[in-house]
Amino acid sequence: MSYPTLLAADHAMLSTRLGMALAVGVAAAIGAAVVVGVFSGVTGIQSAYAALLLGWIVGLSVSWAGRDRLAAAGATVLALAGSAAASVIAVCLTAVRDAHVRASIVAAHFWRAIPLLPHVIGWFGFVCWTLAAIVSWRTVRRRGRIRRPAGPTAAPPHQPQI
Repeated sequence: MSYPTLLAADHAMLSTRLGMALAVGVAAAIGAAVVVGVFSGVTGIQSAYAALLLGWIVGLSVSWAGRDRLAAAGATVLALAGSAAASVIAVCLTAVRDAHVRASIVAAHFWRAIPLLPHVIGWFGFVCWTLAAIVSWRTVRRRGRIRRPAGPTAAPPHQPQI
């Protein structure tokens, strides 16, 4: 079984495209995490639709790098991180809203909310995290750019001049 060789220029372009797509994916994950976290924190509702939207946005932003497993794995990690960040934001806003703790104190000690996540979000929160990861994986694998192997291009047939 022979494998096609990857030219150095193709590899550099591939890694640059993947790096840029992951950078855009990080921005999308942060933005979606803030929106979903504020929505969940203010309303007190954990929404699977919001998790699906987060995963789809992250997957869509990474999908232009390609359909390969590396891009899909990166999108999955970013969707999980975005879901976790959204849960931390929601727990912090819930502490401000329900426990009447000042926002400056919660912001200074937000890392203490992380051990509380399993108790606060419960099994449904982890299901939402999983849904976001699955949707981001599937979005990249289905919508990503198809890479065609570089081959010789056929020259147009020569037309004789009359």
